[in-house]
Amino acid sequence: MDARLRAGQTGGFIAPFSSERFMRIFEVRPGYPVFLVPFVTLLGPVWGMWSASVVLTVLGASSSS
Repeated sequence: MDARLRAGQTGGFIAPFSSERFMRIFEVRPGYPVFLVPFVTLLGPVWGMWSASVVLTVLGASSSS
């Protein structure tokens, strides 16, 4: 990890041994953090993440019916 930091690779919270393909999967999905903002702002990180997950689960279940 020190070598990556010295090389200027400081972005994100992904493990330094992750493949480039794995990291690109998450770089192209900016909508999920934007979706979480109101939940986390109003309810805090634990309950905000939980409630956002419940909303997405309900929406996914209702669209598959």
